[in-house]
Amino acid sequence: MPPRRRSSPRGPHQAALAQAIELLIAEDDAMTQESVAEEAGLNVRQVNALVRGQGNPTYTTIVKLCRGLHVQPGRLMELADEFYERGSGD
Repeated sequence: MPPRRRSSPRGPHQAALAQAIELLIAEDDAMTQESVAEEAGLNVRQVNALVRGQGNPTYTTIVKLCRGLHVQPGRLMELADEFYERGSGD
């Protein structure tokens, strides 16, 4: 499981998205925030903000992020919805 967050997410939806991103990164031993950012064409700070639940990404950013995570946007949103519904994102 990913490590516990040090900063508070902006809200429950951002927290759920952050948990989904963390889970996908944790599932692949070779994947890091840096590798995701590089493959996605994003800045590492952007990815880090999303992992902390501090970002509010546009659709374009989500699509790029998913490229770096090696998943379809629908899969990322499905995971985020699951975390949100469980209340884990609070």
